[in-house]
Amino acid sequence: MSKTKALVRHAKIRARERYGISLDENKMRSIVRKIQMGHATFLKKQSNRVSIYLIEVDGQMMRVVYDKLRKVLVTCLPMETK
Repeated sequence: MSKTKALVRHAKIRARERYGISLDENKMRSIVRKIQMGHATFLKKQSNRVSIYLIEVDGQMMRVVYDKLRKVLVTCLPMETK
């Protein structure tokens, strides 16, 4: 399994576990597109390639980690995480 596929799989598992949201390919693509177009709230930069955003998905706010090099979600963080 490639690193990109592993990251996507991990993000899907964490979204279901932490928010009860099932992320299919279309939702993942939509989230990435919103981040790239600036329609998500930037929270903080973790490294040169990884940043944390706040975004609305299915009427619910989610904290997501985005990898700009691979252009994928890395994970979904719990809302109470600082």
